[in-house]
Amino acid sequence: MVKAPPSKSYTHRAIIIASFAEGTSCLYDPLSSEDTLASVNACRNFGADINTSNFNSLGNNPNSDSYWEIKGIGKGNIENLSNTPIDLKNSGTTLRIMTSLAGLSKNKTIFTGDESLKTRPMDMLLEALKPLGVDAKSILKNGKPPIEVRPGFIGGKTSIDGNVSSQFISSLLIAGTISEKGINLEVKGDFISKSYVAMTLDVMEKFGVEIETDLFTKHENCDLIDKKMFINLFFY
Repeated sequence: MVKAPPSKSYTHRAIIIASFAEGTSCLYDPLSSEDTLASVNACRNFGADINTSNFNSLGNNPNSDSYWEIKGIGKGNIENLSNTPIDLKNSGTTLRIMTSLAGLSKNKTIFTGDESLKTRPMDMLLEALKPLGVDAKSILKNGKPPIEVRPGFIGGKTSIDGNVSSQFISSLLIAGTISEKGINLEVKGDFISKSYVAMTLDVMEKFGVEIETDLFTKHENCDLIDKKMFINLFFY
């Protein structure tokens, strides 16, 4: 039996979604790297209890019992416990996904990182968060980290261009599931990152999120209403 190596993209998403879900999750054979550990650290700052002691570097063995145990925060209990900016090192994935989730916190959050992370553009995501109730801004007013996020994510309808990073879209979708109103996201233009968004949706479904979407068919009707934390994903 041959087992494929762990995926950094799946690991990021599973860590973050498990951390904000209800109950306890076991993430088997995660990819442990500086970037994924940045996601672990960020989620711990919001109250997730993450035990990485059962991980071993031989986790790629087909019969591995290597896993991380994550006790989730749960809806309504999200609060930034850090009194200082949260250092995400060089993890752009962590920055982009956590920015939307920080809007669900009871208090303000500041994300920063190394010099490379501080060159990552965030304008498109910051703009898409505004209609959802989030006041998020670049502290240096250049559209890049450090990013300050204030509470207020209630959900609703917003839009974003389809030619941006898939992580912006994933960020909105993940946070939207635990917002008050859910999210109706319109993806405009060429949707260039369907496969990575599909990966996000796949992980979300494993945690019980009900998703109404077709990534490969254009929808004529955009007047669907979020009632049960459905995610309506459209692109044009």
